[in-house]
Amino acid sequence: MKLFTVIFIFIFLSVGFGQQKDNAAQKNNRTVQKREKIIDYSKKYKNQWLLYFEGVLFRHLYNPTMAKRKGQIIEIWTRKIDITDDEVVALTLYEIDCASRKLRYTANTAYYTYDIQPDGGEFRKKINAGQVDNIDEPFEDIFRDTAPAALVNITCRL
Repeated sequence: MKLFTVIFIFIFLSVGFGQQKDNAAQKNNRTVQKREKIIDYSKKYKNQWLLYFEGVLFRHLYNPTMAKRKGQIIEIWTRKIDITDDEVVALTLYEIDCASRKLRYTANTAYYTYDIQPDGGEFRKKINAGQVDNIDEPFEDIFRDTAPAALVNITCRL
């Protein structure tokens, strides 16, 4: 009788531990989606527009406090300023893929556009307030020594 009781307790306990192991295995086998951490730079930098590229006609500025990183993708707002009169020409939201060193713009608000005048190629500013959303476009390659290349180099170091 004692032998029967010992065997019964052994079987009962081993079945209980087996169920606990099975439950733990089921939890581990579930596919858990890993959430990518979003990094907000608003507490790290001052709220100011910084120069990242200056061309013949425009200054290009970015604001690091408006940058947000999710994995290898950084979203950042830029301003394009006319050098001759310091007017804001456009505000653009870029997504930059730091792993592939590519970018795309996802939103753009243009305040002015430029037309070439027929009498010699001078640029003429005309008012054109319009918005473009470009979320579905693929990331594009960048060329060296351009404003987009400078933006990628600076923002991927944030």
